[in-house]
Amino acid sequence: MSAAVALRVLVVLSCLGLAAPTIARAQRYRYPLTCDGCAYVSAYIDHDRSGGREDWNCRAHTYNTHDGTDFALNGRFSSMDRGRNVVAAADGRVIAIHDGEADRCTSGRCGQANFVYIEHDNGRRTLYGHLRRRSIRVRRGQRVRCGRVIGQVGSSGNSTGPHLHFEVTRGDPFTTFEPYAGPCGRGRSWWVNQRGYRRLPGTACVGDTPPSPEPPPEPPPAEAEDAGAEPPVPPEDPPSTDAGPSTPPALDASTPPPPVDGAAMVAPDAGPLDDWTPDAAPDHGGGTLGGTCACEVSASGGGTANPLGLTLLLGALLIRRTLRRRRG
Repeated sequence: MSAAVALRVLVVLSCLGLAAPTIARAQRYRYPLTCDGCAYVSAYIDHDRSGGREDWNCRAHTYNTHDGTDFALNGRFSSMDRGRNVVAAADGRVIAIHDGEADRCTSGRCGQANFVYIEHDNGRRTLYGHLRRRSIRVRRGQRVRCGRVIGQVGSSGNSTGPHLHFEVTRGDPFTTFEPYAGPCGRGRSWWVNQRGYRRLPGTACVGDTPPSPEPPPEPPPAEAEDAGAEPPVPPEDPPSTDAGPSTPPALDASTPPPPVDGAAMVAPDAGPLDDWTPDAAPDHGGGTLGGTCACEVSASGGGTANPLGLTLLLGALLIRRTLRRRRG
């Protein structure tokens, strides 16, 4: 290949490298509470907008037109009063907050809710709704890491009991995304550790190192056998008193843990978070359920320089200078 042809190839490659769009790495989320046993999944996203109910597992653990996943507290207000922390599900920047509203709603029609709204590096956003009054611990514009405490579970806004409304959104108009993988959900989970149906997701963030398993206990030292002693005779099996095999009842994976204090299990989020200011967040109830691939082009859509493109351009300039010297 001549130097002139090489120069043209390098120029073309450098231009392609400089104009290549930035591809955002798929973002995955952790369970947004710090207490693993204090809550249960009370409602998933409703995928059936024709009047029926259908969650990500093609079952009906949701209620009509629900956008988001609700994590309700066992023990209701007695548990809420202990202070149940809500954390950022992934790294991001706080773009909106609202606080100061009453947080003991039970009617499902209490108006404005306290919330935190976080935008993540790939353009998606997560909403944390119905928070406890005066519990928000972040400010607008603040960068937060996955697992950072941002507030506490409450029952503000249109709610019938203490719970966290967690929702993944993106763009304008307001679009809600399903984070769960399943036959009626998405193809690939957006949770770091989704776990089973109606179980709580895992608390690990992306990049966390799982704890090392404990080493197995060492076997006891073998006793020296007496060469002249006869081996012990194993005892006979006692006669069976059962009329037949006793099989424990199968555990129904769809049954959530029983609530403490005798609290009834309800779907706490009875409606949208009303009266959100446009500066804070779009209309909570106006979204549509959609899906995207696990790897998305960044929201900016523009090209950004990368090291490979700069290197190729520099090489092209050096070849061009060499050619000029030879011609001179």
